[in-house]
Amino acid sequence: MRNKKIVIPVLLLIILVGGVLFFMINNDTDDNSSTTINNSSNSTDTTDEEVTGDNVGTSSAIRGTYSSKDLDESYDTNSATKITLNGSSISISGSGATVSESTVTISSSGTYIINGTLTDGQIIVEAGDSDDVKLVLNGVTINCTTSSPIFVKNADKTIITLASGTTNTLTDTANYILNADGEPTATIFSKDDLTINGSGSLVINANYNDAIKSNDDLKIVNGTITMNSVDDAIIGKDSVSIKGGTITIVATGDGIKSTNDTDNYAGYIVIDGGTINITAEVDGIQAVTNVTVNDGDITIKTGGGNSATISSTSSAKGIKCGLYIFIVDGDINIDSADDSIHSNQDVTISDGTITLSSGDDGIHADSNLTIDDGNITISKSYEGIEGLNITINNGTIDITASDDGINAAGGNDTSSTGGPMGNDKYSGSSGLITINGGTITISAASSGTGDGLDSNGSIKIVDGTIKIKSPTSARDYSSVDCDGSLTMTGGNLYIDNTLYTASNITSLPSMQSGGKTKK
Repeated sequence: MRNKKIVIPVLLLIILVGGVLFFMINNDTDDNSSTTINNSSNSTDTTDEEVTGDNVGTSSAIRGTYSSKDLDESYDTNSATKITLNGSSISISGSGATVSESTVTISSSGTYIINGTLTDGQIIVEAGDSDDVKLVLNGVTINCTTSSPIFVKNADKTIITLASGTTNTLTDTANYILNADGEPTATIFSKDDLTINGSGSLVINANYNDAIKSNDDLKIVNGTITMNSVDDAIIGKDSVSIKGGTITIVATGDGIKSTNDTDNYAGYIVIDGGTINITAEVDGIQAVTNVTVNDGDITIKTGGGNSATISSTSSAKGIKCGLYIFIVDGDINIDSADDSIHSNQDVTISDGTITLSSGDDGIHADSNLTIDDGNITISKSYEGIEGLNITINNGTIDITASDDGINAAGGNDTSSTGGPMGNDKYSGSSGLITINGGTITISAASSGTGDGLDSNGSIKIVDGTIKIKSPTSARDYSSVDCDGSLTMTGGNLYIDNTLYTASNITSLPSMQSGGKTKK
């Protein structure tokens, strides 16, 4: 009985303390009556950790990572510092910012709501290393004749929020006064991480060099962004991640670029969604380590399009990467003077609707090129699909080429005279085409030379339907050409209206083979 008498009061005490704590927590309210503008995204990506793309530095597709701060478009109008641009002067209501003539300098973390017009001036962010700064562009027009209209000199992260229902315009000139580091070099220039979100609009007229540049990670969550640039439009040195929005680019240089070539975990571009329209004189999308398209509606025109002539030393590719390109899904339309999709190593296409028109190759990989599924139309090309090892597992593929439809080869590129700039063509003695499924239609050799399927090594047909249409006239053409062996264990191969299967492939009349034909 004595033990029970002790236990019961203890239990009552625990219940009493728990009840008091519950009451205190649930009644801890803020009496502040400030107005909060909340247009936040419904994304479930809510981590506040500073993270990089998943699987970066590996030969895998990446998904962009966006912290809750990146996704948060809301702001408190009462607690924020308000910056009003009055032509040639600036007024401030709140703390954390100072004015010198027509330049405002933000020196601490916080939210800054900016509106009005600045005829010749600048917004500078020069905060602490751990400071996050949010700039709300609430209907601004900023012109700067000697530098970047927005220059982030220092911060942990700067978030530019485009206020709902507003249009914001930033314009520079061709004359910059650079600092000792040769900076800034873009209309919006950030030495640190930069994020753009919000449902408003942003127009950038970049007359000096680039439109938007971050020396670290650059993320675009949403918004309507229009850029006209005398050089590149978007540069994220370490990475570019695009979650959504409507992005329109006209650039004399590259459209979107990531340039870090010293870190295997940087130099990547990931597109998770959005509508992107790029017209670029050089490359549309270019990265060092990895380009991953998970989704989105992407239209790219480079170098004037597929009928334009560019020099042999120029590059006007649609999507280009030094290592890995992954197209997971999406709607992609590319009209390029150079290769439409080009990797110095591997290309992997998992799905999507892809329409390509190229002055050179439709899809090119120096090493492995894998198509798992998707609807791919290459309406014009020198060589439709080219790589060392080409594997087609599924999908609907329609190829029109002036030379080879599908070409597997290894070694160094050599120049040919089959196109407007001297198209690349492998001269090596190795290569493999493996077709495990899908429906493939090829119209090749419209120039008079070329082949439907061409491998400097071997060809293996396991399954699928391949339809090869012969050109109306040709000087040097084979429907199937391989220096190694042709192995067919399944599937259907149509040469014009004649069907070949594993049982009669040895009777294929229009095959040139340095090896043997096998069933």
